[in-house]
Amino acid sequence: MQVEIRGKGLDVTGVLSTSIQRRLVFALGRFGRRVARVLVRVEDTNGPKGGIDKQCRVAVVVPHSTTAVMEGKAPNIRVAINRAVAKASRYVAGRLKQPYWAKP
Repeated sequence: MQVEIRGKGLDVTGVLSTSIQRRLVFALGRFGRRVARVLVRVEDTNGPKGGIDKQCRVAVVVPHSTTAVMEGKAPNIRVAINRAVAKASRYVAGRLKQPYWAKP
């Protein structure tokens, strides 16, 4: 799984980048090579005004399928990341679900 992390109006430090990568591996690692690429964009939409302004978008590229973009918003960037990654995990699990009669 190739991961790309970008920030807009928010400094993506090494600690934040590592935290995002660990969260992605925990949530999407079970799918192995079936997830080709993940693009993460974290953003502070309001700047210093405060409020529910931290946003995380996760784009998941699954081969032989469409690219899906999930979004999470919260006052805290880590909560926004967790929400978006959880949505991405549910999407991939549903997308890669095989019928019960299919052999692995």
